[in-house]
Amino acid sequence: MAAVRRTFGVVSDQASVTGAEPAASWIVLPAVAGEPSNPGLVLTNPGTEPAVLTLSYLSPGPADQIELTVPPGATAEAPEGFLRVAPEAGVWVRATSGTIIPAAASYSFGHDGFATYAVALGIAIPEGVL
Repeated sequence: MAAVRRTFGVVSDQASVTGAEPAASWIVLPAVAGEPSNPGLVLTNPGTEPAVLTLSYLSPGPADQIELTVPPGATAEAPEGFLRVAPEAGVWVRATSGTIIPAAASYSFGHDGFATYAVALGIAIPEGVL
């Protein structure tokens, strides 16, 4: 089965992503275009076991990283506090157990950062590459 998401922003701007196969390691490029912004990162676990994840920034982003668990058959958001540290940096998502599908979704510019809307599906990293 394939899934596609098409979303309208607050001023009728549109963004969409296609479906993807679950994987254990992903690079997620930022959907933020500038400040002010409201960054977002959703993590979907289509599997039957919990996905235990580590999120860290790509270089030259900060060294911050967090760990979180996404229950089976659920979608969770990355904590806003983590994303606000470097909203314009890419994120490396690694599962130590389970698999996931991540996507960034953000508003940028305008009043309080609600003007331009964008989404970005993660890019899966094949096993054994990193």
